[in-house]
Amino acid sequence: DGSATCGAAVMALAAAARVRSPVLALALSRAAPRAAAAVVAPHAGARDGSATEAAAAGLRRSASGRPLSPHLTIYKFGQNAITSIGFRATGIVMTGGIFVGSLGALLASHPAAHYVEAFRTVPGLLPLIKFGIAAPLTYHYIGGLRHLGWDNLIGHDMATANTTGLIMMGSTLVVGGALAFVQF
Repeated sequence: DGSATCGAAVMALAAAARVRSPVLALALSRAAPRAAAAVVAPHAGARDGSATEAAAAGLRRSASGRPLSPHLTIYKFGQNAITSIGFRATGIVMTGGIFVGSLGALLASHPAAHYVEAFRTVPGLLPLIKFGIAAPLTYHYIGGLRHLGWDNLIGHDMATANTTGLIMMGSTLVVGGALAFVQF
């Protein structure tokens, strides 16, 4: 009976989502595609209604018959999404950098000036390190100004959002590159 098969498939998928045991979750996750194929068949629009034909066509549907989102496999991020992810990533990277740098300073056997002098002996390394510090700071700072504008309802249209995104990326390269070669 089709409704019993569909019900069993829904129960298997629901059980797989709530299981805390890794072994049981693995077993259910292996059974879930077979159960999902049973759910797909009545709704997939396959010619003969077979689950294998629907699965072969890549059609996946939820128990309600709605198509499942393809998630990140085929989605192309827009510029606004990329700059937003970059804004968050630079915040996380800088937080981690401060933590690791502070921990390193606490555990180091020499003062920081000793390590800076050691970096200066390797040609070209100091500008890369300075760019690695200046670029995320610049990007995150300008991204913060952009978000401040958005908080005040300025620049919500796509043209302005794309322009400010390009400004963020360009100014990161220019300011980060300039600061990489400034002598302190």
